Amino acid sequence: MTTQSNEQKKRRPVILEGLSRNLKTSEIASQLGVNKWVIKRDIQSMRYNRNPKLKQAYKTADEAKEENTRSSANRAETRFKDMTGMTLEEKTLLNMLHYYRPELMKILSSNDENQAINKLASSTKRCLKKHGIIVTGWKDSELTPKAREYLEDPDHEV
Repeated sequence: MTTQSNEQKKRRPVILEGLSRNLKTSEIASQLGVNKWVIKRDIQSMRYNRNPKLKQAYKTADEAKEENTRSSANRAETRFKDMTGMTLEEKTLLNMLHYYRPELMKILSSNDENQAINKLASSTKRCLKKHGIIVTGWKDSELTPKAREYLEDPDHEV
Protein backbone atom coordinates (compact mmCIF):
# COMPACT_ATOMS: atom_id res chain seq x y z
CA MET A 1 0.00 0.00 0.00
CA THR A 2 2.84 2.42 0.75
CA THR A 3 4.41 1.76 -2.64
CA GLN A 4 1.19 2.77 -4.35
CA SER A 5 0.91 5.83 -2.12
CA ASN A 6 4.51 6.84 -2.88
CA GLU A 7 3.92 6.46 -6.62
CA GLN A 8 0.77 8.54 -6.34
CA LYS A 9 2.72 11.25 -4.47
CA LYS A 10 5.34 11.25 -7.24
CA ARG A 11 2.65 11.60 -9.93
CA ARG A 12 0.72 14.34 -8.13
CA PRO A 13 2.92 17.36 -9.12
CA VAL A 14 2.96 16.30 -12.78
CA ILE A 15 -0.82 15.83 -12.74
CA LEU A 16 -1.37 19.24 -11.17
CA GLU A 17 0.98 20.89 -13.67
CA GLY A 18 -0.80 19.19 -16.56
CA LEU A 19 -4.23 20.22 -15.31
CA SER A 20 -3.11 23.82 -14.85
CA ARG A 21 -1.92 23.81 -18.48
CA ASN A 22 -5.33 22.42 -19.50
CA LEU A 23 -3.98 19.07 -20.71
CA LYS A 24 -6.22 16.02 -21.12
CA THR A 25 -5.78 13.06 -18.83
CA SER A 26 -4.47 10.97 -21.72
CA GLU A 27 -1.74 13.55 -22.41
CA ILE A 28 -0.72 13.60 -18.75
CA ALA A 29 -0.71 9.80 -18.72
CA SER A 30 1.56 9.66 -21.77
CA GLN A 31 4.00 12.04 -20.02
CA LEU A 32 4.12 9.75 -17.00
CA GLY A 33 4.02 6.53 -18.98
CA VAL A 34 0.95 5.16 -17.20
CA ASN A 35 -2.62 4.35 -18.17
CA LYS A 36 -5.05 7.28 -18.30
CA TRP A 37 -7.28 5.50 -15.77
CA VAL A 38 -4.49 5.75 -13.21
CA ILE A 39 -4.47 9.52 -13.72
CA LYS A 40 -8.26 9.69 -13.50
CA ARG A 41 -8.18 7.69 -10.27
CA ASP A 42 -5.51 10.00 -8.82
CA ILE A 43 -7.57 13.06 -9.74
CA GLN A 44 -10.65 11.48 -8.20
CA SER A 45 -8.67 10.75 -5.05
CA MET A 46 -7.49 14.37 -4.88
CA ARG A 47 -11.07 15.54 -5.37
CA TYR A 48 -12.30 13.25 -2.61
CA ASN A 49 -9.63 14.56 -0.25
CA ARG A 50 -10.46 18.14 -1.30
CA ASN A 51 -6.94 18.93 -2.35
CA PRO A 52 -6.57 22.75 -2.53
CA LYS A 53 -3.80 22.44 -5.13
CA LEU A 54 -6.22 20.61 -7.44
CA LYS A 55 -8.73 23.45 -7.14
CA GLN A 56 -5.95 25.96 -7.83
CA ALA A 57 -4.82 23.99 -10.90
CA TYR A 58 -8.35 24.07 -12.36
CA LYS A 59 -8.62 27.79 -11.56
CA THR A 60 -5.30 28.51 -13.30
CA ALA A 61 -6.46 26.60 -16.39
CA ASP A 62 -9.74 28.55 -16.50
CA GLU A 63 -7.93 31.88 -16.15
CA ALA A 64 -5.58 30.98 -19.00
CA LYS A 65 -8.53 30.01 -21.18
CA GLU A 66 -10.34 33.30 -20.42
CA GLU A 67 -7.19 35.32 -21.12
CA ASN A 68 -6.79 33.60 -24.48
CA THR A 69 -10.42 34.41 -25.35
CA ARG A 70 -10.03 38.05 -24.30
CA SER A 71 -6.83 38.50 -26.28
CA SER A 72 -8.39 37.06 -29.45
CA ALA A 73 -11.41 39.36 -29.03
CA ASN A 74 -9.10 42.34 -28.53
CA ARG A 75 -7.19 41.46 -31.70
CA ALA A 76 -10.42 41.40 -33.70
CA GLU A 77 -11.55 44.71 -32.18
CA THR A 78 -8.19 46.33 -32.95
CA ARG A 79 -8.21 45.03 -36.52
CA PHE A 80 -11.76 46.39 -37.03
CA LYS A 81 -10.78 49.79 -35.62
CA ASP A 82 -7.72 49.94 -37.89
CA MET A 83 -9.89 49.22 -40.95
CA THR A 84 -12.82 51.52 -40.20
CA GLY A 85 -11.45 54.12 -37.80
CA MET A 86 -14.18 53.40 -35.23
CA THR A 87 -14.99 50.71 -32.72
CA LEU A 88 -17.53 48.00 -33.39
CA GLU A 89 -19.96 49.57 -30.90
CA GLU A 90 -19.73 52.95 -32.64
CA LYS A 91 -20.30 51.36 -36.03
CA THR A 92 -23.29 49.40 -34.73
CA LEU A 93 -24.78 52.57 -33.24
CA LEU A 94 -24.29 54.39 -36.53
CA ASN A 95 -25.94 51.55 -38.47
CA MET A 96 -28.92 51.50 -36.08
CA LEU A 97 -29.31 55.27 -36.36
CA HIS A 98 -29.35 55.02 -40.16
CA TYR A 99 -31.75 52.08 -40.17
CA TYR A 100 -34.25 53.60 -37.73
CA ARG A 101 -33.85 57.18 -38.96
CA PRO A 102 -37.52 57.69 -40.03
CA GLU A 103 -38.85 56.50 -36.65
CA LEU A 104 -36.27 58.52 -34.77
CA MET A 105 -37.04 61.68 -36.74
CA LYS A 106 -40.75 61.26 -35.84
CA ILE A 107 -39.76 60.97 -32.18
CA LEU A 108 -37.49 64.00 -32.40
CA SER A 109 -40.13 66.17 -34.08
CA SER A 110 -42.97 65.14 -31.77
CA ASN A 111 -44.11 67.26 -28.84
CA ASP A 112 -44.04 64.32 -26.42
CA GLU A 113 -41.08 61.97 -26.97
CA ASN A 114 -42.33 59.46 -24.42
CA GLN A 115 -45.66 59.04 -26.22
CA ALA A 116 -43.96 58.78 -29.63
CA ILE A 117 -41.61 56.09 -28.30
CA ASN A 118 -44.52 54.16 -26.79
CA LYS A 119 -46.21 54.09 -30.23
CA LEU A 120 -43.25 52.17 -31.69
CA ALA A 121 -43.41 48.42 -32.13
CA SER A 122 -42.09 46.55 -29.10
CA SER A 123 -39.33 44.90 -31.15
CA THR A 124 -38.17 48.31 -32.37
CA LYS A 125 -38.17 49.72 -28.82
CA ARG A 126 -36.24 46.68 -27.58
CA CYS A 127 -33.61 47.09 -30.31
CA LEU A 128 -33.25 50.82 -29.72
CA LYS A 129 -32.85 50.26 -25.96
CA LYS A 130 -30.30 47.50 -26.52
CA HIS A 131 -28.13 49.72 -28.69
CA GLY A 132 -28.40 52.75 -26.40
CA ILE A 133 -30.44 54.97 -28.70
CA ILE A 134 -33.36 55.41 -26.32
CA VAL A 135 -33.37 55.33 -22.54
CA THR A 136 -36.37 54.20 -20.55
CA GLY A 137 -36.76 55.58 -17.08
CA TRP A 138 -39.38 54.69 -14.50
CA LYS A 139 -42.17 56.49 -16.37
CA ASP A 140 -40.57 58.35 -19.26
CA SER A 141 -38.61 57.31 -22.32
CA GLU A 142 -36.34 59.62 -24.26
CA LEU A 143 -33.59 59.71 -26.87
CA THR A 144 -30.03 59.56 -25.62
CA PRO A 145 -27.89 62.69 -26.05
CA LYS A 146 -25.60 60.88 -28.50
CA ALA A 147 -28.54 59.88 -30.72
CA ARG A 148 -30.10 63.33 -30.48
CA GLU A 149 -26.78 64.94 -31.46
CA TYR A 150 -26.46 62.72 -34.53
CA LEU A 151 -30.05 63.24 -35.66
CA GLU A 152 -29.80 67.02 -35.40
CA ASP A 153 -26.49 67.05 -37.32
CA PRO A 154 -26.08 63.94 -39.53
CA ASP A 155 -22.57 64.97 -40.68
CA HIS A 156 -21.37 64.84 -37.07
CA GLU A 157 -19.25 61.81 -36.16
CA VAL A 158 -20.63 59.53 -33.46
